[in-house]
Amino acid sequence: MPERRTAAKPIARRTSATVAQTSAARPAEASVKRKPSSRKAASMIEAESSISPEAYVAALDSPRREIVERLRRIIREAAPKAKESIKWGQPVFEQKGLLCFVAAHAAHVNLGFYIAGFALSDPDKMLEGTGENMRHVKVRAVSEIRAGLFAAWVRTAVEFNEDA
Repeated sequence: MPERRTAAKPIARRTSATVAQTSAARPAEASVKRKPSSRKAASMIEAESSISPEAYVAALDSPRREIVERLRRIIREAAPKAKESIKWGQPVFEQKGLLCFVAAHAAHVNLGFYIAGFALSDPDKMLEGTGENMRHVKVRAVSEIRAGLFAAWVRTAVEFNEDA
């Protein structure tokens, strides 16, 4: 009986073409950025926490500085027990949990509310946000600040946190 020979399977070689095909098949992996090392993350947190709210404000140009100063004053008057600190690169106020934040952007300043955002009365539809809880209002000029309304929102957020 004659011996039957089978063809050996060719060895797959990785060429630049197969590498390109593999990379194209997994584009998400190519764009994934690595998390910072724990040492780098710790230094970023330390640097962020070393900035005071006053330093944050002092670094702003006009009119954003005036807007932020006025919003902080409204928040402090409406929530005198709230503690202010810098978190996520912006002034954040806390009282029995996250309360609100003030974030300066290039063309406006956001006054934002965390968990209580969805519960705020907003008859003029000034609040923006589509998430489950958070809402914010964009302030582009000091004249757009509605002190009474904003203070009422802060008090509502305080009540919400106190009841939670």
